[in-house]
Formats: sequence, C-alpha cells, structure tokens
Amino acid sequence: MIDPVTASLIIGGVQIGIDALFNRKSGAQKQAATSIVNQMEPLLKQNVDTFLAAEPKTPELKAKALGVFENSWQQMVGMLSDPALGKPGQVGVTDRARGGKWDWWSYYYDPILNEPVQGFQFQDYQEAKLYNYGNAAKNNVSGGFGIDGDWVLLGLVGIGVVFMMKGNK
Repeated sequence: MIDPVTASLIIGGVQIGIDALFNRKSGAQKQAATSIVNQMEPLLKQNVDTFLAAEPKTPELKAKALGVFENSWQQMVGMLSDPALGKPGQVGVTDRARGGKWDWWSYYYDPILNEPVQGFQFQDYQEAKLYNYGNAAKNNVSGGFGIDGDWVLLGLVGIGVVFMMKGNK
C-alpha cells in the first residue's frame, strides 16, 4: 500500500521519465517505432500500478495519473506520426489504440478511470482536470483570507455578473 503523497511523487516521476524519453534532441525521432513503445510501456505500467496501490485514492491523484496517460499518449502519437517512421509508426499507434492488438487504453487508462476514489467518480480525464483546476483556483483565492473558497468563488461570479449587466446598459 502506498500513501497518496508517495504515489503522487512516483506518478510525477513517471511523467518526468516519459518527458525525457520524448524530449531527447539526438535521435529520438529516428528511433524505430518499437523502441519508442518498448521504452514507454513500462512507465505506463508503473503509473497504473502506483495509482492502484495508493491508499486512499484521492480525486487529485486520479486526475494526475489519468493526465500522465493522456499526455503520454499524445506524445507517443506525435512521435510515431513522424514521417521518418513511415508505416511502422502508424501501426504502432493503431495497434495500441482502443480496440487495437495491444489496447493500451484498456491496460493503462481504464483501470485508473474505473477505480473508485474517495468522494466521487470521474467520467473522463477532462472532468478530472476541471476538478483539479477548480480546486486549485478555490484554494489559491481563499487561502490567505481564511474564507471558505466556495463563498469566494460565488462572490467573484456575482461581481462578474454585476459588471456584465452594467456593460449591457
């Protein structure tokens, strides 16, 4: 069992590893498609295993783990779409897409998405990101004043409505 702070650190480390893999200047785009996916897959497995081992599982940790997969997927698709990789790059993507020969979404995304967390369940990564952004804004706005963030956000929305109404006159 891994506590959420440790799990968050490990998942962050996975993202750093994946970023390092795709941001190499010398020869990364020339690597064979199998080399790219073979280097990436253990990191995605570590991401899902770490999240599943975390206790308690928080919405923030879930959003972070889903984000690691989503960002990694986008980077992989970009790398494998390099014209220098040709057909092997295209096959590398389709074989790992939903319904592909090795469906990475079902291996490394769905187990995180479908795992219950304390509080509520996200429908997808975008909902998880919105949750994280909303909480960050609420905490940043209210933190220094000792005021509940929900009231601060409600007040800011009210001020915005007043200004919009004045602007329409």
